[in-house]
Amino acid sequence: DAVARRGQDGTPTGAAIVEAAVVAAAIEAARSGAQPQQAPTRQATGESARAGDLRAEALWLRSVSQQYATSDIVRTAVAVQRQAAPTATAA
Repeated sequence: DAVARRGQDGTPTGAAIVEAAVVAAAIEAARSGAQPQQAPTRQATGESARAGDLRAEALWLRSVSQQYATSDIVRTAVAVQRQAAPTATAA
């Protein structure tokens, strides 16, 4: 939704942001022991076009990694996942 609000829905950059946010939230879930958020996301655009094309896949992964490192949408996804993390109980 955040990608759409910024007018990047359906663009390669928007797809990279979504992919990076999903990866970042999953990594945070694994780190914290929480269950990953179950909100469904659309499949990244152009996935079938990249199949078997190593150069296109490398360019895609570079775009995802750039968004992973810089996107405030990705940081928000991680923050939401952190809020879902189980809290430690007192023994």
